[in-house]
Amino acid sequence: GRGEPAADASVTLRLKRGEEEKTISQTLDRRVDSEFAPRLYGQVAVGQLEDLMHATEEVSISYARHFRITGQTCSLLMLETEEDYARFNVKPEEDVFVVKSTPAAALIQAELAKVGDRLDDSKAALLHFLSQLEQVQAAGYKTPKALSIAIDAMPAEAFETHAEPLKAMTQTRSDVGEDYSAVLAAAELDYDAVVAEAERRLKQHGASDAIKALSSLVERNPGDVALARDVAMSAADWGLPGHAAPILRRVANARPYEPQTYQALGKTLAEAGNADLAIVYYEVLMAANWNGRYGEIRKVAGVEYLHLLNRIAAGDVKTSVADFAAARRDTLAAEMNVTGAKLVVTMLWNTDRTDIDMHVFEPSGEE
Repeated sequence: GRGEPAADASVTLRLKRGEEEKTISQTLDRRVDSEFAPRLYGQVAVGQLEDLMHATEEVSISYARHFRITGQTCSLLMLETEEDYARFNVKPEEDVFVVKSTPAAALIQAELAKVGDRLDDSKAALLHFLSQLEQVQAAGYKTPKALSIAIDAMPAEAFETHAEPLKAMTQTRSDVGEDYSAVLAAAELDYDAVVAEAERRLKQHGASDAIKALSSLVERNPGDVALARDVAMSAADWGLPGHAAPILRRVANARPYEPQTYQALGKTLAEAGNADLAIVYYEVLMAANWNGRYGEIRKVAGVEYLHLLNRIAAGDVKTSVADFAAARRDTLAAEMNVTGAKLVVTMLWNTDRTDIDMHVFEPSGEE
């Protein structure tokens, strides 16, 4: 990436422990030839390229395939025949050409200079996600023209989510306690123990301490999508939708074909007071053609979405696209056909491959 270091190059480490500081310098006077070097270069290059997301996506894919690096752009797949390579459009010789002709360091610096503030442009990131979603066959999604116009009309701040400030009381090891410290020190976290600790802190100190405990599950299992959704929905349930939304977006990026994530995003963002972005995610769910195993997800989410649109019409919630919301309210009300209902109950749960039954008790006590 950056070429061979100069003969007199050195590495300087600045170390600090408490009030004590120490600087250590070491001249790079030894060279170790190793077959691991290309792999390490590939791993570092892919990681930095993937950090730039869609700005370097095509090159990231070539680097990841060539160096066999799993990450955001590529996963492991055994291809046994030339037909398999052709079917998945994998052309190793072209990946070699891309890697040789596009040094990672030069590309990263060029993109940083060119993209600048756009890398933090949440609106551009959302539009890129929607364009990628259109390529997911399992979603059957195409952005409606009316939604595109509405998104264009939304201000930049509508695409930002702001996490609520956390004021945790649990600060030191003594606050955590020896028993729970042992849980955290284990090679694998005990899910039930972490949840129990989060619930204890919720009752004793509040949501800030509870989510701090529960976040350990995501930090120790960053690739577990179902677990991430579980933590996000707990955060939303505890009144921290600003912390839940970014996690749910990660889930949507990892599993764009699961409609319940868009429902959770719409509900969470509405609770956070971001009606504009909630409208976008509800519209995504309503516009897609989901797998039949998701049953009545469109109708369930549609009822929630209609509730949001009704609140906008009543002036209880503000949006920058009031005309779009009013038009969708009319069409959705006719489609949902629940105008005469005095009570509508919808449910959303956090565990994959489970069914939830709702039991209703009559005033007489009959179930």
